[in-house]
Amino acid sequence: QVQKKREELSKFIESQGATAPGAQTLITILSKPFTRLEKYPSLLKELERHVEESHPDRGDTQRAIEVYKTINNSCVEIRRLKEMEHEIVTSVIQGWEGEEIAKLGEVVHLSQVKMVTQTGEKFERIFVLFPSCLVMLSMTPRLSSYQYEGKIPLSGLTSNPCESADVSQNAFEISGPMIEKITVLCGTKGEVTAWLDILHQTLTQSVNPAPSSKPQSLQVHMISTSQPSVS
Repeated sequence: QVQKKREELSKFIESQGATAPGAQTLITILSKPFTRLEKYPSLLKELERHVEESHPDRGDTQRAIEVYKTINNSCVEIRRLKEMEHEIVTSVIQGWEGEEIAKLGEVVHLSQVKMVTQTGEKFERIFVLFPSCLVMLSMTPRLSSYQYEGKIPLSGLTSNPCESADVSQNAFEISGPMIEKITVLCGTKGEVTAWLDILHQTLTQSVNPAPSSKPQSLQVHMISTSQPSVS
């Protein structure tokens, strides 16, 4: 949102006495809590070194280290996904077809997945969910830009947990009138749950739209410290 309103925010922040460019000053201020957050695990680890084994707070200190690690890793993952989202909607996508991606609406959810077709072929993909369609992208060989791989309208689309014994539990299936069934492999079980929840919510709202309603992105579950490779 800062990037979308950069000029307006710069003028407002500068009118409050901040140095130019105002938007960059705002970004710096907003990032400070996250900069501090990443220091907490190491600080608590240092504290643990000075807490005796028999001390009643030792267990809580160790648990606090893991909690702050999880929170920090989740924040890092959210930031990575938001940066990827910004890159996707503002960059030139190779082979793009149809109306501009910026006109598809706000990104509801996205993540890197592995797609398995009915014939067993596997492809690394970036799934980007919009209010009316699911866009599939890949990275170009040099990882310098995005390549368009297809677009699936949400009308008639269904999504379900994967029941096949041939794939891991970190998978779900999508099917529809315009596509054959596709198995989607995710990095974590939490990401599968996120996709199924947000797809159900988005599909429901596309059938019964509410003027003030907007799907809530479930990009990162706190139980997941990061998004592992799906290879």
